[in-house]
Amino acid sequence: RETLTIVENLGLTDAQRKCAKEIITAIEAYVNGQINEFLERRAFISHVQQEGEMFDNFVVSLREFASFVTMTAHKRTSATKSSQD
Repeated sequence: RETLTIVENLGLTDAQRKCAKEIITAIEAYVNGQINEFLERRAFISHVQQEGEMFDNFVVSLREFASFVTMTAHKRTSATKSSQD
């Protein structure tokens, strides 16, 4: 049931929905994107300054995590808006 909902919301054309390979490719892309976003968000949230790590280096690493999290959130928002148009 959940898989069907995901497939219905992948934005596949009617022709793509008739091809199992196209469906599997789209699901893999969806799942891979979800896993990466989750792991990066988790890494950002759990990131702490290491003993002996310079503060400047810590801030740079936080900014890198934050930019990735912001970028993925922006992509998701843009994709949602374009699918609603």
